[in-house]
Amino acid sequence: MSKRDALFLFGEYRTFDLVHGFYVKNIPDNVDVYISTWNKSLEKKKGYIKLTKNNKVSKLDWFKIPYSQSKRFAGKRESSTLVHRIDNVNRDIFESIFRKKLKGVSIANIEWNQFLDSADDRLNYTDSKFLGGTSSMIYHWKKLVSMVEEQNHTYDRVIAMRLDSIPQFKLEPFTYSFPLDEDTLYTSSIEDMDNWTFFNDTHFMGKFKAIKTWVDNLDMKRDYKTHSGIAAATGKMVNEGILKHKGLSGELGSIIVRRSIIPLIEDLLTTLPHKKVIPIIDSFLMNLSEEQQHIIHESNYE
Repeated sequence: MSKRDALFLFGEYRTFDLVHGFYVKNIPDNVDVYISTWNKSLEKKKGYIKLTKNNKVSKLDWFKIPYSQSKRFAGKRESSTLVHRIDNVNRDIFESIFRKKLKGVSIANIEWNQFLDSADDRLNYTDSKFLGGTSSMIYHWKKLVSMVEEQNHTYDRVIAMRLDSIPQFKLEPFTYSFPLDEDTLYTSSIEDMDNWTFFNDTHFMGKFKAIKTWVDNLDMKRDYKTHSGIAAATGKMVNEGILKHKGLSGELGSIIVRRSIIPLIEDLLTTLPHKKVIPIIDSFLMNLSEEQQHIIHESNYE
């Protein structure tokens, strides 16, 4: 019997409606898909970028949202920001995309105010998955692992990435150049996570047993601080011999796609296939000025 792998997709829906087109047709038959997300999604956009053509010459044009277009949302004024909301995220959306490969979906209810409440407000929440930081990510990872266990499925490897991201593989999609160690978590962080102070939460992979061990030992309330909480918890596990951690060393990468660059991607896709758009977007995001980064990297709820 051939070994099967699992693809875990987690977090807020955001730009999933566009990014899934970059990889869905490349998912092999031996890979099952599991998803954990919210029923609502919210993004803030300070501007956007388009590829415009003048006399057959293409150039990048930046558009910053003027203050006159500010909107009010939940009683709060978003200065020079537009809010993009998605409601009624449901299972049918994912079934129409992944079809038989989809084995499990968890969609938790969230209220609009929970996107905008302050950190102090969230500390009073009784439900730890809404604390902010990385508490919600831990919640999604635990749901994904529990879905696999509830269905009694057996998987060799797990790849996990955010719903608003495009995966980048060193080799062909969903193939790898080295075998994974049984007791090792592989992430996009460096090996000691900067002395266990910074966890890069974009994507990770490993044998299912290692992923489960890691997730089981994370705590939504204790480890909620962005980047540092999970890094400290992982360092404790490594120091106690519970599991090992290694960086991915370019084996797997991902591009987080913000709402602000959707017009650019859509422009590129009118003349280029998905495969050729990926390196263009990757290079573009690696060479942003400080002002451009401010426009692209909006403040988001995870």
